[in-house]
Amino acid sequence: KAPPIHVLLEPHFANTLITNDIAMTSLIGPDGNMERLQSGTLEASLDLAKKALSEFRLLESAPTKDFAARGTDDLEGLPVYPFRDDGLLSWGPLERWARAYLDLYYESDADVAADPELAAWVDEMGSEQGGRLKGLSRPETVDGLVELVAQILFRCTVYHAAFNYTSYDFFAYAPNMQAATFGPGPSGTAADSDAALEAMWPPYEAAYEGMHLFYTIFRVQLNRLGHYPEGHFTDPRVAPLEETLRAELDAVEETIAARDAARLLPYPYLRPSRVSNSIHV
Repeated sequence: KAPPIHVLLEPHFANTLITNDIAMTSLIGPDGNMERLQSGTLEASLDLAKKALSEFRLLESAPTKDFAARGTDDLEGLPVYPFRDDGLLSWGPLERWARAYLDLYYESDADVAADPELAAWVDEMGSEQGGRLKGLSRPETVDGLVELVAQILFRCTVYHAAFNYTSYDFFAYAPNMQAATFGPGPSGTAADSDAALEAMWPPYEAAYEGMHLFYTIFRVQLNRLGHYPEGHFTDPRVAPLEETLRAELDAVEETIAARDAARLLPYPYLRPSRVSNSIHV
């Protein structure tokens, strides 16, 4: 019988392994998209990725913590920030869903501290031979476990959607956000002409490849936030919790739709209907 945390998280990793395999071969592998489209060498790009992983702390990745750490939680200084404003709408339901689900199986802090499978899982995520995630420690309380699981849920869903499903709109038009420059940068002189600007843009082949890549990423959505495979949870106590989660996410959908109607530019990417339940692209 699978442990309850495994049952909860399994749908959030659906097709992630095959996606990682594709990324390692066609995206970041030798002569992959990263090497062809970016100005840095493949080795330099991978070094940046390794540095980012070494600095990432899962237990500090909750959106409330992340926005505070980056100084973007200031509603007066930054009154409009859709990634924050819409993302936080789903963070609450996900955190409550994690707590309600885990409360079914962990009645006390002692239950959490005494779970050997939970301890082994966290150890594996932090091991240098495993996930190599820094700063992890075995949860000793129900609150600590809820925090860990909720942050994984958010990372696999809302956070990923904010980067993945915005890609085509923001990156596909090369003059807006190209992956590399192909000519000298601005010099502050009369040489900064329209022709010099165009020389910085990617050639047709690179621009087309970028557009095709980001369109593919943008189009693929195999599942939906809060919608689990039918019959996945065999414990009948979970069904009403699922219904509550979906009802809360439906309310988030309506709120974001109303916000988009009043925004200068709509930001539909974090509507729950457009957020995947797993990282599969």
